[in-house]
Amino acid sequence: MRSSRIFKWATPTAVSLLAVGLTGFASADSPATNAADAVAAIQQVAPDVVTGLAETVAGEHVAAAATIAGEDVIVPSDPSDGISLGAVTVGLPYAQQAEDAVASGGVVTFDNNNGSTTVPVIHRDGEVQISTVIHTPGAPRRYAYPMTLEAGQSLRIEVDGSAEVVDQQGSLVVAIASPWARDAAGDDVPTHYEVDGATLIQVVDFTPTTAFPVVADPTYRLYTIHYSRSDVEQMWKMMNNINNVCHYVPLPYLGALSCGAPANLAAAISQAHYQARKIDAVYYDCGYNYCSYYRYSVV
Repeated sequence: MRSSRIFKWATPTAVSLLAVGLTGFASADSPATNAADAVAAIQQVAPDVVTGLAETVAGEHVAAAATIAGEDVIVPSDPSDGISLGAVTVGLPYAQQAEDAVASGGVVTFDNNNGSTTVPVIHRDGEVQISTVIHTPGAPRRYAYPMTLEAGQSLRIEVDGSAEVVDQQGSLVVAIASPWARDAAGDDVPTHYEVDGATLIQVVDFTPTTAFPVVADPTYRLYTIHYSRSDVEQMWKMMNNINNVCHYVPLPYLGALSCGAPANLAAAISQAHYQARKIDAVYYDCGYNYCSYYRYSVV
């Protein structure tokens, strides 16, 4: 079984290393200074963004990279290359005019040269979070994330303000939590998504009286679990042997599902068992039970 999580939003050690890494950045208005200012803004407004970071490596044309649950996550040095999340690439706002990456302490920043900074980080739980720090009231209000989609997939906004990518059958491929934005005083700033084809746009409705800097963040909060044939058969046996398994709940993995499997999961297990197929499950992180599942596909 392998999982891949696309996009998140605490450890004191991570923050301390970050602070040390940023010490000594160059002076006024350099990309490095703007990077330090952007990270300082995040630490003030939304410190969870820069905690729980994955161990990353850098290389030629790569600002930060990590392998999470078998999936390669790559933040490039050149912002126009976009962030690679396995087979998916997410483009960055204002990439054509942004400076190359400044990386320190596992945090990467791109100065957009327009009063905003893009700050992607890779979390050790497998999520990648892209924040925008809006430094001044003259900065743009719209931040576009063009996504690569396979044939038949589409991007849409849900009634609760979140967004998702679905395939031709309506199965969930990627879910993006409702957007948030927060000013320097800790107050929420109105924000929403728009969709233009395969591009997700976050609109941040700040005003000249907003306390700057503002931190805004679309968060991709899911990962897909791929259950093998052997996984399916193990779940099938557990589901049909509840009395033996429930004595050991809670368990961190398959055991827990047999004492409270949602009807759609039970149906998927049965279908996959009888058809000798596998299961893909889109998972929301709410702990190690199966309340987190949103949708199951027999593949």
